[in-house]
Amino acid sequence: MITDEKRAFKRVKRKFTIRYRPHGEESSAGGAAVSENISLGGVYFISLEKLEIGQVIDCWIKIPGVKDEGRWRARVVRCEDMKDRMVDTYGIAVEFISNFNGAEKYLKKALIKNS
Repeated sequence: MITDEKRAFKRVKRKFTIRYRPHGEESSAGGAAVSENISLGGVYFISLEKLEIGQVIDCWIKIPGVKDEGRWRARVVRCEDMKDRMVDTYGIAVEFISNFNGAEKYLKKALIKNS
């Protein structure tokens, strides 16, 4: 089968809670969002906050039914203004650039459990 898919990891459509803040800004409140899809390489989420392409964020992902939450450092690769919504929202795509405390293992377990 021929495909134009360029992603290294399969995406899974799942709704998870995501908290994030600009990397290095420990005192910053950051934001909260809901994922649309996720893979071992990154996540796409809907946010009320516009993020800049190339911006580095720290994010925490809480997956229902999985203990604790995973933490990643991620880079914004796309920010889409979702003009069709009643409220100003943005579709944010990030790629994971590092993970902490076994976050990748956490995500693998969660994706298997929720598939």
